[in-house]
Amino acid sequence: MSDSEMDRALWDMANAITAFAIVQTIAFVYVTLQREAGKALATRFAVSWIRRLTPIFAMGYVLTIWGCYWCRPTPGIHWAAWFFSSLGRSIVVVFMGSIPIISTLASRALPKAR
Repeated sequence: MSDSEMDRALWDMANAITAFAIVQTIAFVYVTLQREAGKALATRFAVSWIRRLTPIFAMGYVLTIWGCYWCRPTPGIHWAAWFFSSLGRSIVVVFMGSIPIISTLASRALPKAR
């Protein structure tokens, strides 16, 4: 595999990781909007695990994105594009990772139904 092919493969992998984080968050939000699943995810046990695991997964995605940046075969070529793309991807992953955590706080903000 040539350096340009490896560079392209790592670029595509970083894009795929970012896309997966986005799709995962959209799926989570969709599931929480369903009546039965929303009730199951509103339990104290589920909320505590969502708050614990979401930052771990988000950090894993961010580290993998930066791993693609660090492992590129030609570090001098297009370094600015790689750096700023990795930074943007990381911001997107952290933002998308914050949505499930914020959604666990929303149920407490709403008034109780009587």
